[in-house]
Amino acid sequence: DGLAKANEVLKKDDHVVAVIGDGALTGGMAWEALNNIAAAKDRPLVIVVNDNERSYAPTIGGLANHLATLRTTDGYERFLARGKDILERTPVVGRPLYETLHGAKKGLK
Repeated sequence: DGLAKANEVLKKDDHVVAVIGDGALTGGMAWEALNNIAAAKDRPLVIVVNDNERSYAPTIGGLANHLATLRTTDGYERFLARGKDILERTPVVGRPLYETLHGAKKGLK
């Protein structure tokens, strides 16, 4: 949230992408950051949650349950299939990009 706030103060039109792993969700600072982000709805910020189920403590609570539900729903599977279809039909870079993303996903598991 700090980078997004700095961009706002400096009147920059940049977007911020925050990546957080499930292991970080066992600590209070991660939750404080997420609370700050939720309160600042007007900032251009994307949060990527990497849940590889390898945190030092069990990932529990509403967010963990929600992520588990997302991975097991038909919508998630349709989203993945649609993304694969689009990438495979994209000339030149589509197939290599799909293979790279698929390999990264498998590596994270």
